[in-house]
Amino acid sequence: MVATVEQRTIAGSHRRRGRVLLAVAAIVLAAAFVGAEIFLTTTYQPLNAPAGGHTDTTYRQGAPFSYAFTVWNTGRVPVTITGVDQGPTRFFSLYRVDQMLVSPPNSFGSITGPAPDFTPFQGFTLQPGEARSILIRATFHGCRHYAHDTAITVEQQRLTFRTFGASRTVWFPIPHFTIRSPNVCPGRA
Repeated sequence: MVATVEQRTIAGSHRRRGRVLLAVAAIVLAAAFVGAEIFLTTTYQPLNAPAGGHTDTTYRQGAPFSYAFTVWNTGRVPVTITGVDQGPTRFFSLYRVDQMLVSPPNSFGSITGPAPDFTPFQGFTLQPGEARSILIRATFHGCRHYAHDTAITVEQQRLTFRTFGASRTVWFPIPHFTIRSPNVCPGRA
């Protein structure tokens, strides 16, 4: 049986319509994927901190002190911690970070002892449900910028992490510590 010109034209238009619908579906699917990726990379924050206490310390120019916090991945995908901020940025710095150390996975050490199981900070990956402690050893300095009989409480630490192929920096809650100013500061007028 020989197809007429009209039948071939109808068949061709059905094929073209099918290709157009397939192209539109592919574009919609790609746009949905890009939208989901943007949403996830800008809102996904699986990092949590176990409940912590409060530490009080008195500022002593040149004296060392330490603080630690634990980062726990409560999400369903691995997260790579790529950076930890080196201290307060909104004020004149009250301390200088000398060393950042990290514990092995799910191992929590002491901040007062030598912390032999801690290693120098390098980016690390937290698997789902995994936690690691970060120990920061610092030295007080910058006394002249600190008014006497005042205090500053540090409650957050900036962390940079990567997941879903994108990096993000967040303010991470830490067991807060209060630095109380001395009544006397060498070098302060």
